[in-house]
Order: sequence, then structure tokens, then C-alpha cells
Amino acid sequence: MHLRPVTQEEVCNIIFEMKSISAGSDSFNLLVLKTAYPVTSDAFTSLINDCLKQGRFPDCIKIAGITPVFKGGNKNDIGNYQSISVYPLYPEF
Repeated sequence: MHLRPVTQEEVCNIIFEMKSISAGSDSFNLLVLKTAYPVTSDAFTSLINDCLKQGRFPDCIKIAGITPVFKGGNKNDIGNYQSISVYPLYPEF
């Protein structure tokens, strides 16, 4: 499989299309990322491209906080819950 490098514009578009501002385990929320992006865009894009090029992603970005959210119906039925995953934006490498 071959993945082409991403551009700063693509990364910027994805970040600014995100709606959630929930903080992950790093307590770093999306509003901070959007505000800091003009300064961090080079490093952030480079980090993503390095991961794609090497085909390796740090374990710390594969771990999410998962919260079950009740959708309705019988609370004892696990099928009536939706899982919401929150990943850290700036994990420790």
C-alpha cells in the first residue's frame, strides 16, 4: 500500500472542519489546536508525513478514552449505547 504525503492545506482543512472541542487524555482541546495551527502547521504536517512514510505510528496515539453514551431504550441492553472515542491531540512521544 502506498500513501501519498499530505499537504499543510489538507491538514488545515481537516482540523478546521472538526466540530468537537472535547479534550483528550492530554487535556488539549481542539480550540487550542485551531488557534496554534498557524505556528505549528509545518511541524504537524511533517509529523504526519513521517508516520505515513515509515508506516509506523506511536502507540500513544492509538489509545483513546471511550465513553458509552446512552441512546435510549433499556439501559441494561449494551446495544442501546454508542461509544464515543476521544484521542489525545498532542500525545507524548
